[in-house]
Order: sequence, then C-alpha cells, then structure tokens
Amino acid sequence: MAIADLEIRRATLVQRADVRIAKTGPVTATAGSTVVYTLTITNDGPSVANDVTVADATPAGLTFVSTSGACTTAFPCLLGAMLPAETRLITAT
Repeated sequence: MAIADLEIRRATLVQRADVRIAKTGPVTATAGSTVVYTLTITNDGPSVANDVTVADATPAGLTFVSTSGACTTAFPCLLGAMLPAETRLITAT
C-alpha cells in the first residue's frame, strides 16, 4: 500500500458517566428526636464523572445539624471527580 492510499480518520471520544444517588432514612420522625439520612452516591460509569455535586434540601419541619463522610459541609457538597464504579457515602443529621 502506498502512502497516498492511506486515509486518516479522526474519532471523537465522548465521556459518559451515570451517577445515581440513593437516600435512606426514616419516613417519619418524632419531634425532638435526631433523624439520620444516608446518601449513597455511585458512578456507574463507564467514564469518570467530573465536578459531581450533591444537593439535598432539608425536609420541611427538620433542622440541618451536620454531614459526615464524603461531605463535611452544608449542602450543596462538591465531591469532585468520581471514578467508574466508585461509591461515596454521606450521612446527614
């Protein structure tokens, strides 16, 4: 094959990430009690998810106390980049 017969092709790579959040905790609460919710954030890939941010409004009638785990500030929390198959946990009180 001669050099003149070569064809140059360009491909555009598209990154795709599938980030999901599952929230668990009580459906109801007693006045004066402490309520804890757990948020599980997972990147199902196949690419890195960049600039991941989690926002979770405090339910009506409750008062935000704190967060721990992957987030240690009030919402919204910037988690940054998440690799494919990576999971992070946030506990909100």
